[in-house]
Parts: sequence; structure tokens; C-alpha cells
Amino acid sequence: CVCCMESIATMDPSELSQMETLCNSLYNATSEQERSQAHTILIPLTQDASQLPRLQNLIGTSNQPHALVFAATAALKIITQFWAQIGDTQKEELRSFLLNFLAQKGPDVLRSAPQALTQVIRLVCR
Repeated sequence: CVCCMESIATMDPSELSQMETLCNSLYNATSEQERSQAHTILIPLTQDASQLPRLQNLIGTSNQPHALVFAATAALKIITQFWAQIGDTQKEELRSFLLNFLAQKGPDVLRSAPQALTQVIRLVCR
């Protein structure tokens, strides 16, 4: 359902751009300093279950492969480490979001970030 995509607070364009730049720097930095700075900013997002909606938003709005890989990998880490802390409503919203996401963008997005996205989709939707 489209409502599940809209229920996630949307990221403003400047935040989306910043997140995409940081993700690109994490995986494709031109210097160790650039990679380290991106790592310092992004890694806390992988350690806090309250960041799951932000990661969902990044998955739902970005077309950049590095951002998709980071967001899916971070979401997978949160889901596996904090599953018991995630409420049933949020689990169902995440499941609906991922199924809707697949229906809307699946083939295109899975070509750019297949491994990370399929793992998180398989885990949540089984």
C-alpha cells in the first residue's frame, strides 16, 4: 500500500544528498580521512533501533547504490540485533514498506544493490 511508503517521515533533499555523499565516501573514498569521517557519522545509525525509520527512508528515496547498500546493511544489523526491541506495529510497517518498495522499485533497485536489499527483505518478510 502506498500509505506505508508515505508514513515514513520523508528526508528533505539536502539531508538525502548529504546521506548519499557520506555513503559514497564510506565505500568509495578518495582518502582515508574522508572514509573515516563518513564512518564516524554513519556507524551510529547502525547501532540504534530508533534509526530504523531513517534507514527505511533512505532505502525508499535514494537511487544511489552506495546509499542503498549502507541503508539495507544497517537495517539488517538493527533488525538482527534489536528484533525484540522493535514493536509489532513497527515490524508490520517495515514488512509492508519492503513489500511495497519491491512492488514499486524492485527490479531497478535490485540491480544496483542486490545482496544487501535481498537479505533484509528476506529476513523481514519471511
